[in-house]
Amino acid sequence: MSSAYLELDACHRVVAGASIIAAAATGYVQDVPAYVLEWIQGKEIILTPLHSLATAALARVREGPSELIELLRESDSFGPWKQTLDVLMARLKPAG
Repeated sequence: MSSAYLELDACHRVVAGASIIAAAATGYVQDVPAYVLEWIQGKEIILTPLHSLATAALARVREGPSELIELLRESDSFGPWKQTLDVLMARLKPAG
């Protein structure tokens, strides 16, 4: 796994992308905008191979080093944020 520093925008893109992939896989669409839901309709099979890549990218964002972690460590949101990523990673795991 790379130890290169991740900028804030890259972290946000990883989390957003993983959220879209998880929504397509599980149907859990809370907090997913309607236009994104329209886009993922019928793309579930195309997105399935991306689960492991999305999980690895989320783990990389979660563990850092990154600008996002630096910002969140200074707030009360750090623990809940890590828990949210854990839940998202669990949604990306294959059923069974």
